[in-house]
Amino acid sequence: MFFFISKILGFLFQPIVWVISVFLVSFFIRNKIISKYLCILSFAMLLFFSNNFVFDEFMRSWEMKMVNINGKNYDVGVLLGGGIVTYDKAFDRYIFRKNTDRLWQTIELYKTGIIKKMLISGGPGSLSYRNYNEADLIKKYLLRIGIDSADIIVDNKSDNTYQNAFYCAKIIKEVFPNGKYLLITSSYHMRRSNACFAKQGIVADLYPVDKYAGDVRNMNLEHIIVPNIITFSNWSLLFHEWIGYVVYLFSGYL
Repeated sequence: MFFFISKILGFLFQPIVWVISVFLVSFFIRNKIISKYLCILSFAMLLFFSNNFVFDEFMRSWEMKMVNINGKNYDVGVLLGGGIVTYDKAFDRYIFRKNTDRLWQTIELYKTGIIKKMLISGGPGSLSYRNYNEADLIKKYLLRIGIDSADIIVDNKSDNTYQNAFYCAKIIKEVFPNGKYLLITSSYHMRRSNACFAKQGIVADLYPVDKYAGDVRNMNLEHIIVPNIITFSNWSLLFHEWIGYVVYLFSGYL
């Protein structure tokens, strides 16, 4: 039930949904003065949520900063999935979607010897494709490019971040007791992920990737002024994390 509710909330808390909803209300409402102000509000929301500079300011305050782990080594790197890959059966081809920086960074960490093994966490994570297990697909891809199967461990049950932490913690405590762990996920997702793993008793070093906002403000005039429709989608990621953090906090997951 929690999984279904989270998907519904994820849809409702999208800025583009708010903009369209306010505009539709302004169009159908009979009071002309209220209709006028709602139309203005809709336009103002459109400008606000499509502005790259404004989004960067909010995202920068939430994202975890990059860290330098040169010279360190870990028994296992924990890679959290999230829409990274799908599979085209007809052409036997892997199709990479979003959050792929998590995967590429994990491969590099493995190839450079910083992590000895990979623990990949990701189940269906979808309402439509319940038989689809992301971690299994990622493992098959890693095997295809020549990574030793003995160095790949899979959690294919997780639907959300709490379950990522829950199932990975069971594996870590059994296979890597007293080991050194590196948690790998997107910068915007790291705050909630780290709190979930800590709640499960797993203290890991953090390796945030896939940053959206740079540490230095982008003062390019185009970046500040020109609206960008993609920024609406980026806001949805941030709202998802904010809501998820609050819900997890009250649910006792953090």
